[in-house]
Amino acid sequence: MPITKYKIKQTVTIDSDIIVNNFSIDCDSTVISNFLALLEGEYEVYVEDDNLSGGSSTATTSYNAVSKINLSGKTSTGAFLFTSIKPFKGVMYMKNTADSDAIKTVFATSTPFPLAPTEKPTKVSSTIVEQVTAVSP
Repeated sequence: MPITKYKIKQTVTIDSDIIVNNFSIDCDSTVISNFLALLEGEYEVYVEDDNLSGGSSTATTSYNAVSKINLSGKTSTGAFLFTSIKPFKGVMYMKNTADSDAIKTVFATSTPFPLAPTEKPTKVSSTIVEQVTAVSP
């Protein structure tokens, strides 16, 4: 599948504050769909196909705040490949079920390197800076 550059605008309400983040990702349509399923709140996806925008506008008290996702690998000739997905500022708010393993699963079979479009990452890591789970009163 061809790699496309997606620009994502995420809107999430946390503690009555509306937070808007923007970030971009290079991947194919299957990976972007799986990644969007992990995001908390509303999101808009900008690319030639706007059918991917979705999510729901709800206040949340349970989320994982992810500051970046790193993908690395090597070409068949041994050249090192690296790409990073991170917001221009702030963090990406993921569903509280979107832990490091879920993120790794989404990107394990992706081809996220624009200069080596057939190579898959050999390492996927994410930086979860905060995990918040709602507490019952």
